[in-house]
Amino acid sequence: MSSQVGPMVTMVTLVASLLSMSSAQDGLNVYVVMDAGNTVAEGAIGSAMTYLEKNKGAKVAKKSVVEVEGSEAYVTVEKVCGELDSMLDGGTPPDLVLDLTKIGISSEVVKSLSLTLGLPTVSAALGEEGDIREWRELTDEQKKYLIQVRPPGDLLPSIIRDLALASNITNAGILYDKTFVMDHQYKSLLLNMPVRHIINKVKTSSADLKKQLTRLEEMDIKNYFILGNSETLMNVYKAANELKMYGEKYAWFAGTKESGAEFDSSCCDEMAVAFFAPILPSSAQIRSYKSMYGLTATPEIDAGFYFDLAVRSLTAVHNMKSGGSWPEMTYTKCSEYTSDVPIDRSIDLISSIKSVSMPDAYGSMMLVSNGLSYMSFDLGVVTYEIMSGKIANRMDIGTWTSGTPGTMKFKAGMEEKIVQFRAKTVYRVVTVVQPPFMLWNETTKKYEGYCADLIEELTKIMDFEYEIYEAPDGKYGRMDENEEWDGLIAELVNKKADMAVGALSVMAERENVVDFTVPYYDLVGITIMMKKPKVPTSLFKFLSVLEDSVWGCILAAYFVTSVLMWIFDRWSPYSYQNNMEKYEDDDEKRYFNFKESLWFCMTSLTPQGGGEAPKNLSGRL
Repeated sequence: MSSQVGPMVTMVTLVASLLSMSSAQDGLNVYVVMDAGNTVAEGAIGSAMTYLEKNKGAKVAKKSVVEVEGSEAYVTVEKVCGELDSMLDGGTPPDLVLDLTKIGISSEVVKSLSLTLGLPTVSAALGEEGDIREWRELTDEQKKYLIQVRPPGDLLPSIIRDLALASNITNAGILYDKTFVMDHQYKSLLLNMPVRHIINKVKTSSADLKKQLTRLEEMDIKNYFILGNSETLMNVYKAANELKMYGEKYAWFAGTKESGAEFDSSCCDEMAVAFFAPILPSSAQIRSYKSMYGLTATPEIDAGFYFDLAVRSLTAVHNMKSGGSWPEMTYTKCSEYTSDVPIDRSIDLISSIKSVSMPDAYGSMMLVSNGLSYMSFDLGVVTYEIMSGKIANRMDIGTWTSGTPGTMKFKAGMEEKIVQFRAKTVYRVVTVVQPPFMLWNETTKKYEGYCADLIEELTKIMDFEYEIYEAPDGKYGRMDENEEWDGLIAELVNKKADMAVGALSVMAERENVVDFTVPYYDLVGITIMMKKPKVPTSLFKFLSVLEDSVWGCILAAYFVTSVLMWIFDRWSPYSYQNNMEKYEDDDEKRYFNFKESLWFCMTSLTPQGGGEAPKNLSGRL
């Protein structure tokens, strides 16, 4: 009996291998779920099927496609589960789910169903690690067959962070069109950066677009990032040109998915733009695939991504089935599943995808884990200076490489070039013409006067730019009975001006609404200005505190007193020098010769005093 076990095991293994090969030869069943209107993904998937057929790769027996849209989870469940049930009823259960939905409720529904029913899924959903709510707590085994690969459009906006960091901006207005999805980027794009920013979808009509740009400017946002196709960029920059939003007050950045694109200078009379676009890799096959497999969808970077993702995923499943590592699976309909625990599979699909060897349609697939897997690509960053609708200067400043995070590599000496695109802060200064403080010179077309000179000196000290304009009504500002201000004060209160300069009086009412500097001009009293005389300095300057006659009297008194003290001490019978025996045991004794008398009188003039006084009464007096 035991001698028959070995052949039986061999027989079972052979049968299993033959069944796997038969299953692979019968073809794969693929279930494609995508957002409605995603024509790029739709065209790329069709070209991928043509590629596999012509190159005798993975055979696709059944391809089911469902398009989802909207924010109603129930509708998406009905659609996805309805098609899945049809595949199961027809005996063609899905070997692989290609989930090409990007973001939103519909995308989360697909993730939830694939997790719950244990369907091997390769997703092109947007989002960083942990952004897909339904897949946040996958087990190690589930991560092997529930795979997310981020599309290029999800990584490309990250260049904004690197450019904002390099140019050291503090505000940013980010506008994008339908070729980008940015709803999920607000919380992470400029995270932990001191940049006040707004992310909005660009308006399509010219009038609405001008209003949108004007609102951004009114919010004191002067650095603009525009993401879109060539048509969108042209519309935005035409509107900016008409609004005269150019010059050092503004900084413009533009990006597109169109490979090798150049900025169209016909949009503007005068503009400086930092432009970035994908660089087609030398190894990319997408241009040849256009004629060979009909891969004509644009932009090329998205088409190449969807094409490679589909071909590699289907080839990986085919290889696993052919090699016998694909398990036999039982499937459950949505309506029949009643457990709270997801169905687990033991399928190492991600390793199989990594092992697939094929030419890249666009860039290499970098597979790590969900949120960290992506297709690599480079963006070329070029600066343009446009004058009179023509390119006056074009400069290639560096390359940005996709990644998590991406990396910006500047060419030698070019890092400071991007700093020049930072919008400079230009303060609006309101004034009232009143000579000699402020007046307008028709010859030089400039403001002159004391206040004009004052603010000019401040710019040299504090390094800022400004522009002066006159208060519309030519008044300094008074408050009416409705507590409404006019004149210069109204411009400040309504935030139309950043500061005011002029012969403006400080009043309590005005101080309640605006801040004043220390007054530089006082109208009280009469002031006479005279040139300060230059007084010669001398080493004996301290002697000038007293008149010469006073110094003479002091010296005369000093010498007279010293002589008298010496005389009194010398001939007085009561002095120390004439009664040494009497004062022998006295602690205070002093011999007043002429030198000692001079010293005593000198030290008596100082705060410390002269010391021991004479013993005789005449000397003391």
